[in-house]
Amino acid sequence: MLTPRDLAFLDHGGKECKSEDGRSISDTKEHRLKSVAMSKSKFFLAILEEEDEKIHEHAKAEIKWILDNKQFSALLQVTNGFKPLLNHTKGLSKLVELCGGLENLLLGAGGLGSFIESVGGIEKLQESTGGLSGLAEAVGTKKFADRCLIPILPFLEDDCFRASSSLNKHPPSSVKTSAKGAGWMPAFGLEKNSVLQVNLGEPHIIVALELFRRSSAVITTFRLSSSIDGINFEFLGSFEPENGILFSFLEHPVCAQYLRFHIVNFKHCAQVRMEIFELDMKSFSDAQVIVNETDDLDSSQHGNSKLESLKASFQKIKDTITGGTHRNIYSADRPRRDSRSCTII
Repeated sequence: MLTPRDLAFLDHGGKECKSEDGRSISDTKEHRLKSVAMSKSKFFLAILEEEDEKIHEHAKAEIKWILDNKQFSALLQVTNGFKPLLNHTKGLSKLVELCGGLENLLLGAGGLGSFIESVGGIEKLQESTGGLSGLAEAVGTKKFADRCLIPILPFLEDDCFRASSSLNKHPPSSVKTSAKGAGWMPAFGLEKNSVLQVNLGEPHIIVALELFRRSSAVITTFRLSSSIDGINFEFLGSFEPENGILFSFLEHPVCAQYLRFHIVNFKHCAQVRMEIFELDMKSFSDAQVIVNETDDLDSSQHGNSKLESLKASFQKIKDTITGGTHRNIYSADRPRRDSRSCTII
């Protein structure tokens, strides 16, 4: 329980004010908040040991306080990681239920990017929950895709697409969902083993893809491969759309600038319209609002330091996903929606 003294410290807003022991009030507030959060985390775990579901209502109240006060990291510190936490809750679905939904969990963790960072990165998430697909199932795949994924292809110039062959009215760039027409179509008689290559303009962390069907043409099997330099390609997997339609997370996120789509089998004729996605690390957080606010700031020292701090935090998240590799190829201030021109090698 918080004592009146605790509440006084937590509610105090003066940064320069000092406590009785001479420490800054803000430092004391943070320390006490963390201390209370760890106590509540221990109580939360103790409640979970009880089999009575009615008692679990108290657990919901405790974790709500933890998330409302952005103290998810304190809970992970008590449990020694995300996987042990899931062992206590007997799975992700029960944890999500106790939190009142995955949205509350991600918001309480400070956003999707902070959540991934706090659990130890994508690979640790994969071990604990089945990765992004497990999270998507917990919140609803469509809702997760709408909120957490950013499409890449619509914002590329037409010369970023090339193919082994194509019909005049169905060029490689018509594979984009933003393009007119029904999609890219290779020349008749050359459909099987046709290849479409996309230059993304710069390396991206690819996490998911979607294939659409716009006519009776159905792609039944295709392969996807990726490359950083456009020369050495890595096989990512073989996919079998259901009736020409597919949405799938990659088994493991991949850092790539070039993608190749290989048609293996089809029905009637080959026609491709697709999308590639990267993660929106700012989803389920107020980081996007902060970025928008900094757009209106002048070049004052306060505005610049605030923006630089935000960029550094996003770079740290990206390094967590990639294991710290390719640090020099990411630009933290790259516009989220822009028209990128590039030259195909």
